Amino acid sequence: MKLELDNKTFLDLAEVVEKTGMNLVTIRTYIKEGKLNAKKVGVKYWVSESALAEFFETGSSEPVKMKKAK
Repeated sequence: MKLELDNKTFLDLAEVVEKTGMNLVTIRTYIKEGKLNAKKVGVKYWVSESALAEFFETGSSEPVKMKKAK
């Protein structure tokens, strides 16, 4: 779901997943590590389109560390 405020567009995490093709867990990890700027409002995280563009411009050379299933 998109949200537009003051000529800025914000995306919820489901929209970020759809636009990027990345896994939701990966996106949440990038937010937690401070690699992707997001704001939490209530129970939802919102990512501005400019923050998403900046993330892709700077990139991340490190793979996300995932826990292995036992």
